This record gives sequence, structure tokens and C-alpha cells, in this order.
Amino acid sequence: MIRIEKALLLLWFVVNLVIGALTVHKYGMSVDEPNNFQYAADTLDAYPSFFGTLYEPAYNPTFDGHGPAFIAIAGILIRIIQSLFPNVFTPDIWHFSYFVTFQLTGICLYWLTKRWFNKWTAWGILILFSTQPLLLGHAFINPKDIPFMFLLTLSVVLGFRLVDSVKAEESFIVLEGPIRILNRKFKAVDPRYKRKFFISLALIMGIALSLFIFSRQINSLIEQIITFFYAAKPDSWARRIFDSLASHSSNISEEDYVTKALRRTRLSTPSTGNRCLGLKSEPNDVTQTRGGASGSEADGSD
Repeated sequence: MIRIEKALLLLWFVVNLVIGALTVHKYGMSVDEPNNFQYAADTLDAYPSFFGTLYEPAYNPTFDGHGPAFIAIAGILIRIIQSLFPNVFTPDIWHFSYFVTFQLTGICLYWLTKRWFNKWTAWGILILFSTQPLLLGHAFINPKDIPFMFLLTLSVVLGFRLVDSVKAEESFIVLEGPIRILNRKFKAVDPRYKRKFFISLALIMGIALSLFIFSRQINSLIEQIITFFYAAKPDSWARRIFDSLASHSSNISEEDYVTKALRRTRLSTPSTGNRCLGLKSEPNDVTQTRGGASGSEADGSD
């Protein structure tokens, strides 16, 4: 019975992939996909050498907050497919990769449903999930929510399986003993070292609190320092130091350097970053695909 169930799931998965392959060309690009394609290319191109020291991609602030894990993995597979089929339409391959994660999400939902309900209920939820028009449309054009939905659902399934694999008679880690030992050793420490420890701890807490309270002033100071070095004369010592640290300084604006520095220090807020870049909330144009026809207007926002 288990073999039949697995065979039916495999058949369902293959049939859906065939349907997806036949219909993927009907979907245009969403507005945020070009950035994702470029992000994947920059991520993969950042490692031409073993330690990735031979390449420095151009900084793009629109990538902030979106990790490259999924698009980098998909990008590797897509490059392999493009080497085998050079004439294939690249956005279609990306859309199909999102669709594959959507189908894998359905299998994860099937496993979760079977944990509490019977097989008929699990199949009903799987079919209902796979045929919802709104979800099915996003399965092709949403480059972030669909892969994230799969990874989240998969983590829940693996978490339940991990808990189920733990037997009641197995031993668990108890921290009571180590804490008691540490407490006893701490009491035996020389009072002078204890005093130094508490003073150091107070200094660290004070510095952390100061960074939080005076974050705006520190942001302003960082902006002024970068502006000073960036605007220095080409033959000055300040400009020579800046050029030695920033190899692409002639191609990158001062505002981008300020924003990047603030994000590196983790002291900036969204309003600070936007103020430095002079950004305004304006809708993106819909990217055009084959024959100049506009693609889907779904933005695939998180």
C-alpha cells in the first residue's frame, strides 16, 4: 500500500511538471524578477576563484534584505540548462523553477495532513492546493514567496519527523549540572578578576546602549566622513586612501557608499537609507517580454 501511495504521488508530481512545462511560456515577467536574475548572476560571478577575491560586483541597494540562497542554486541549474539548450527563453526556466518548488510544497502539505487525517483528506487538500487559480498563477511568477513557502513547509515536516524519531528512553541534555559547576567555579575566582569582569561587562553594555541612543548622530558622522574622503581632490592623501579601499569609486556615487556604510554598521533605519539615497516610493514599470508584450503585473512582494 505504501508503494502504491508513493507511486501515485510520483505520478501526480510528474503530470503536474509536464502541464507546467507546456504552459510556462504563457506567463510574463513580474516587476521584481530582473533584479533577482541580476542578483543571482552577481552572486555566482563573485566566486571565480576559490576565495572569491578576484571579483567585486557593483553594489545595488535594491538587493538589501533578500538572501541569494534559492536564486543562486536555481541559477547554477539554469546555467547548465542554457549550456545544453542555448536557444531556450531564460525567464521560462526561472518560472519553471518556481513552479517546481510549488509542487514540492504540495507534497509537504500531503505529509503534514497525513499526520492528523486519513489519506483521502490528504489527497483532497493536495488537489485543492494544486488547482487554486491564484496560487497556481503565483507558482510561475512569484520568485520569492513560492520558494519561501516550500522551504518553510519543508522545515515543519522535517521538524515533526525529527521529533518523532526521538525515543522516550533516549537521554536528553540537562544544563543543571554544567550551570552548577560554572557557578561554583565563578565563586572560587579571585575577587579582583571578578571586578575586572563586571567592569568590562558594564563598559560593553554602556557602549552598546550608547550606539543605540546616539545612532542618528553616529550615522551623520559616518556620512560626513565618507563625504569628506569621496569629495577630496584626486591628488590629496584622503582621496588616495579612499581609492585604495574602493576600487570602483569612479563608477559608484557618494550616496551609494554612504548607504552601504550605514548598512554595514547596522545603525541605519529605512528612513535614513532613503534620505541618503534620495529615494522616493515610485511604482516600477512592468517589464516587457516577448515581442514587447507586457508581462504579468503581479509584483511577487514579500
